[in-house]
Amino acid sequence: LVAKVDRNHSDNSNFYYTLYVLRKLERGDFFRSTGDKGDLEDLLLEVPRPRNANWGRYQNLDLVIPDEVSLMIENGIQLWASKLCPKLETKEAKVKHLEKVKKIAKIDVLRDCIITGIVYYVGARPVQIGKMAGGDYVVDTMNEHGMRYSLLVPYAKKSKLTIDRVRIAVPEELGKLITLYKYLEQIGDEAPLFPTKLASRSMVDKSIKNMLLKFSPKEIQEAVQNEGYKLPVYTASLFRHNVGHSM
Repeated sequence: LVAKVDRNHSDNSNFYYTLYVLRKLERGDFFRSTGDKGDLEDLLLEVPRPRNANWGRYQNLDLVIPDEVSLMIENGIQLWASKLCPKLETKEAKVKHLEKVKKIAKIDVLRDCIITGIVYYVGARPVQIGKMAGGDYVVDTMNEHGMRYSLLVPYAKKSKLTIDRVRIAVPEELGKLITLYKYLEQIGDEAPLFPTKLASRSMVDKSIKNMLLKFSPKEIQEAVQNEGYKLPVYTASLFRHNVGHSM
């Protein structure tokens, strides 16, 4: 479709329908892993898009995460941050709240939420998440108007460049959740931010799946539990592509 000299508008449409189908197959575990050659999204980046009047932006069929799913994740993380990390004026109130959180918070669920947030906002690969240390989480600014946070994201692939981290800003609500998580788990700057065994592709995808269910409306959760509805599958690689689409 790309090489066809006398292609027309319908050929361009077919190209993007083909991308859509390939991603659908990938979500259904149709393809075997290519290992060091990269996952499907890496391979698709090597394929030149057909020339057309919209060459400067993605086609609609290149958008793989629906807007409603994106909004659900953003709202979910904001809601969790507001409940677990509210703005409190006095030290006594903060201590009392932390004691309460220690009793009710489930670390594995909080970890799933943070991993999903990092994948959604940063587009990090599972291998990058596995390389993150406590010190890679940075508080940029702190004042009466709010806080700003960044993650120092390691490169996923070997390179001759000496730079080994890329600084990427993350929303305040995600930063607050990471701060709470580090406090509860007593994670130092040199310690891994997440257990290595939880940073594989399958485990990251599982974290995303778990949180999409928890972020879903109550009626959807009940339908899934009663086997009346099956949640769509969204992998880490699709979210990385989504970050590129957003940019």
